[in-house]
Amino acid sequence: MLSRGCQSMRLSPQSPSWQPPAMCVVPTVTTDVNTTFNLSISSSFAFRGSSWSASDVSMAARLASSACQMTLWVSDTQVECKPQASVLGSTTIAKLTAGILVGTASASFSFNQPQIFLVAPSIVTFETSTAQIFGVNFGGPSCSQSARLGDTACEATVWVSETSVDCTVPRITRGGHLSISLSIVGSDVHATSDLPFLCDPGLYMSAGRCVSCPTGSESGAGGMRLQDCQCIAGFSGQNGTTCAPCNAGTYKSFVGSGECTRCSRGAYLNVVGRSACFTCPGNNSDSHLGTVEVEGCYCIAGYTGPNGGHCGACAVGTYKAGNGSTPCMQCAAGTWLNLTGGTSCRACPTHSISAAGAPSISFCLCNAGYTSSENNPCIECAPGTFKEVTGPVACTKCGAGFYSGIKAAALKELCIACPGSSQSMEGSTAVTDCSCAPGFFGSNPAACRRCSAGTYKKVAGPGTCTLCRAGFFSEKVGAALESECLPCPGNASSPEGSQHVDECACGPGDYVADNGVCTACEEGFWCAWGSRYRCPRSRPDSASGSISILDCKCSKGYFLIDDIYQLCQICPVSHWCPGNNEIHDCGANTRSLYGSTMASDCECLQGYAGPVGGPCEEFVSGFLNEAVGDGTMNSFLSGLGIEGTLNVLVPAFLQGETATGYSVNLPDPPTVSQDPEHVSTTLELA
Repeated sequence: MLSRGCQSMRLSPQSPSWQPPAMCVVPTVTTDVNTTFNLSISSSFAFRGSSWSASDVSMAARLASSACQMTLWVSDTQVECKPQASVLGSTTIAKLTAGILVGTASASFSFNQPQIFLVAPSIVTFETSTAQIFGVNFGGPSCSQSARLGDTACEATVWVSETSVDCTVPRITRGGHLSISLSIVGSDVHATSDLPFLCDPGLYMSAGRCVSCPTGSESGAGGMRLQDCQCIAGFSGQNGTTCAPCNAGTYKSFVGSGECTRCSRGAYLNVVGRSACFTCPGNNSDSHLGTVEVEGCYCIAGYTGPNGGHCGACAVGTYKAGNGSTPCMQCAAGTWLNLTGGTSCRACPTHSISAAGAPSISFCLCNAGYTSSENNPCIECAPGTFKEVTGPVACTKCGAGFYSGIKAAALKELCIACPGSSQSMEGSTAVTDCSCAPGFFGSNPAACRRCSAGTYKKVAGPGTCTLCRAGFFSEKVGAALESECLPCPGNASSPEGSQHVDECACGPGDYVADNGVCTACEEGFWCAWGSRYRCPRSRPDSASGSISILDCKCSKGYFLIDDIYQLCQICPVSHWCPGNNEIHDCGANTRSLYGSTMASDCECLQGYAGPVGGPCEEFVSGFLNEAVGDGTMNSFLSGLGIEGTLNVLVPAFLQGETATGYSVNLPDPPTVSQDPEHVSTTLELA
């Protein structure tokens, strides 16, 4: 393609032909490698071929009948031509003369005519000020472009590019379809296109002129007939006729034939001829269909406020079940609500209650007779228990002595007292749990009997009463504690089960002293029934605390001869009596005096000798047998009842020897001095 001035030419693929000169090699012209001859940019194009000689050969190129303004040799195969501006035609012949030889290429070049593809806007109206013409081969800015709408030239034609030209639209007074043409001066060619020219919106074409649509209707751009006038939004009727405005409370949202529609719920409209209704204030109000005034908007359930005004949500613990301006109501007792805008309250769990207006389930408290647990909000009080108050309080056991078999007891009075004098543990559930109370006995709880005086019973049950211990007494009937058995005064004693202080007496071996205190019986006395008695003279000895006359014993030197009559007699000869009713024989070859009290009182018979108390053996003259005594001769003789100094004439062979522990015969019974201070007897041993 080759361009020059305001024309475009395309190189034809036909083979060139030459008239070869006689003296030169005939040059040949081949297809030009340039693809475009751009009128607005290129100022030359190239011939290409062969045998074009050297640069000193005069080259002359022509396009059709016009010589190139300048022919420039480039090489043996290429020559450039700057064409004249007046070169016209869709085809032409290119000639090249080298010296006197001429080569030609017929119909070698073709020109691209300008073409219009589209015009923007696609519809030209009275309001259009500029139309843009788009196409190709519109030439360069140096070419004179001229555009027309119908028979009227554009007020101005402005070149934008080889593909775009702007047309300032003339003031056209008629509508319809107009042709648009574009001429390029110098090319003697022009492009045309058919362009609609329409009426403005709100007008329609009548008798070749644009006239206004009927009241309440409107047409789009380019209305061509009356039916193109459509009822606008907010007006009802048929297209092409007068349209009436929608009444208050109704609307029409679309353009065209149709009727008005009532405003929907939650909306109102207090003006006519509108395409939409107003929404009731806020998001929590409603209205009836076709509401006209804003006062017709009312608060929905769960919200309150004046009609047509702001609707506030009901607070927690309150609700509103219906629509309107009524105030929110407190949740009733036994219900709760923890949400705002509530339409109803929730019931408290079974067996629980709340005060009016409870804002959460935590305000639901267990009824009387019910208590809360981990797994169940409120469970019934078990038999044997009760709960009189509402709230999170544990059930209380029936007290001792009461029972209840009722579940969910709400009153303490439902705990029934055990019959008679019976008793029960806390939380008892049946009368069979009752048993005789402390201080009472019996197997039938309805017929319990009191413990008698001198007895007590500490625990409830069918057991028997216990006797007061010895040394205690109780005058109380129905005693329930061992401490109610009182001790006898003054160390006195009493038998088990004593009922009165008079039964208290000093015990065996005691007597009531002058100070009123029981005192242990002294030696020589025996005590019984609180009194003291001296032992009889025949039996004057007794140990401390003796309790009977039988405890009185014979004195030393006496013995008991009659167990029945308890008679004492002086200890006989050859015996010794240590007291305590005992009597002992001195043994063979011995003798003792009346009233002897110990074994040492027994002495050997005449001609016998031996240790004190025997045994005694026959005596050999001049000797004392077996020195086995327990003292001096004086102690030996003391068994004879002789006290004091005893002077003994000892044979010569015994002089210097000890005669301790020996008993000897006496020729005759010794004479005892009646001296009260001492007794002195002189014995002579043969």
